This record gives sequence, C-alpha cells and structure tokens, in this order.
Amino acid sequence: MPFFSKDDFRGVPSSLARRRYRYYFTAADQLQPGSPPTWRLPANNLETLVIARLQQFLADRDAIRKILPGTNPSAAELMATLEKTAELAAVLGTNEGRTTLLRKLIREVRVQETSVALTLDRPMVLKRLGITAVKVGGPPLVVTATAVKIRRGQDVALVPADPKGSAQRADVKLLALLEQAQATRKAIIRHPEWSMHKAAVTVKQNRERLIQLVQLSFLSPEIVGAIHEGRHPATLTPRALLAAQLPIHWSEQKTALGFG
Repeated sequence: MPFFSKDDFRGVPSSLARRRYRYYFTAADQLQPGSPPTWRLPANNLETLVIARLQQFLADRDAIRKILPGTNPSAAELMATLEKTAELAAVLGTNEGRTTLLRKLIREVRVQETSVALTLDRPMVLKRLGITAVKVGGPPLVVTATAVKIRRGQDVALVPADPKGSAQRADVKLLALLEQAQATRKAIIRHPEWSMHKAAVTVKQNRERLIQLVQLSFLSPEIVGAIHEGRHPATLTPRALLAAQLPIHWSEQKTALGFG
C-alpha cells in the first residue's frame, strides 16, 4: 500500500529486528537537509484506519452513486452495484484476499496533519463494481478520513476523529482512569486519618500519581459524560489527562482539556 506523508515523502514499511512490530517510515532516500523529521507510524494503526474508511466509503450509497458513469442509473443497476460494494467490504473484513484488494484499489495514502487521504484507482474501483462497458474519466477519486495524531511512547498514532477533532468512540483506558480516580477519592474520604504517605501506600500509587487521581475525581460532570460517550477531543489521552493542570471551575476545565 503506497504511503506518503504530508510533505510528499514516500513511506516504506519496515520491521524491528527480533520483533513482530511493523512501522511505516519516511524513506531514507526522500530525506533531505532541512526536511521535516521522519515519520514513524505503526503499520497496524495506519492500515486499520485505511480499511475502516474504505469500508465506510463502500457502504455509503450516495458516495457510490456519485462515482457511477451517467447520472441516472436504473434501480436494478444500482442494486447490483451495491451488492458488489457489500462483497468488497466483506473481503476487507477478512485476512484472505484483503491485501491484494487494497493494492488494487488504492494508488496512494497521504497522511496529513488532521486527516488521511486515500487516492483510489477509479477505473479499478468501477471494474470491481462490475462496470467495464464505459470509458472512465474524471478527477482522481479521493476519500478522506479525519484523524489526529497523538504520541504513544516513541510512536505517533493516528486516532479517528470527527471533523471537529472529537473522538468517535469512548476510550476504555480513559474510562478506567476515571473509575480509578473515583475509587481513590472514596478511599481517602473513608479514612480521613491517613497521611499522604499512608494513602499512597494503601492505594498502591506513588505520591504524584495519588495527587493526580484525586484531582481527576473533581472533573466536571459534563466532561465525564463526554468521555463516556466518546465526545472528548481525540488528543485527550490518559497521559494528557493525568498531566493536565485542572482549574477548579468546570468551565475552565473544558478549555484546559481542549473541549470546544
């Protein structure tokens, strides 16, 4: 699957010696003095996002109707085409045949600051939909997925988001962190005699983490609800939430955590 960064550098798959992890790096022959730093994206992360967006495109009847030659396909023609799109989406959901299909349908993947753009091979897409009797023209077929970059250890991961940069689903790690914060607060309230050291030892956290968890237990109910519903900023990771200096006022907490 061809991969390009936002600066048009060609990305190449690579793997770490003795490990099964795969990454996409900016190709060494594309780096020049003064160029932006190399990209390192976990292959599974990028490929999962690409596959999900392609499946979404294939399930979008309006999007498929727009790429069909002519302006008024018959109901029977449209139904036959939609059956083909369902078959392609099913192949993308399995390991067998998926890689071959991706290589045929996708010409390039372009990673940008807030999105990933897939340029599809229009003639091949139409061919796989059973349309071969007409001459295919028109602009490149580009499908875009909104995503934001977050740092996970040494890697940069792409997280699907809506056009406003909000996460599209709840983050189980964030939810677990909120539960831990409430449990820590309740334990301290039950034992007002505890010193800071005693509390940290009992809840099995260091002093700094203990303070962070207690702070999170006073998070705005509106923010807690947004996290539970997956409406939080995609950049709000557990690490970012723990490190945040949360104001006392709830309205100011929203601003501090990147809620619009």
